[in-house]
Amino acid sequence: MTKHGIRQRNRAHGVHCLHPTTEGTRSRLTTRHFRHRGDATRWGTTSLEQVGMHDLDHYGADAADHLERCGNLPAVDGGIRLMERMDMMMDRLIALEQTINRRFDRVERRVDGLDNKVDGLDRKVTVANKNFMARLENSIVVSGEMVLVPLYSSRTGEEIANCPSTLAELERLSPQEAADLLRELDETRAV
Repeated sequence: MTKHGIRQRNRAHGVHCLHPTTEGTRSRLTTRHFRHRGDATRWGTTSLEQVGMHDLDHYGADAADHLERCGNLPAVDGGIRLMERMDMMMDRLIALEQTINRRFDRVERRVDGLDNKVDGLDRKVTVANKNFMARLENSIVVSGEMVLVPLYSSRTGEEIANCPSTLAELERLSPQEAADLLRELDETRAV
């Protein structure tokens, strides 16, 4: 043994070998490493001091103290503020998204209502056209036995049930039956 530990030739390239030695009260480790210098190769040794538990405790507390102080660094503090601002912006974006969704829901309901109204108007216009054509054809009916073209309900768009099929049946309608017929035609005039 020498001052730097056991000297052995290790033929493995780049492998470090640790060899324990004792000098005085502190234990040391030596490391042997293989070095390349140009064409020549040689072995070198480095002496490393081992750390005791007391040293680990002291260095650990010191490292913890320094890490704790990192929170006061402007870069770290700025990062925290940046994260808070990003969280605030995300909250605002979520609130904006919810507001937009509510407004879109309202617009969809209004559009559905408009669709229903347009469908109703379309049905009424279609029924009005059919009834106009039926009235034109029925206007030439002069005999009680001639067939009338049926009229359509403005509410349903279907042929009116119990609509008189001849001029004679139309003339025999009671006032109540005539009022019901006019109601189906959406005529508000009194009989």
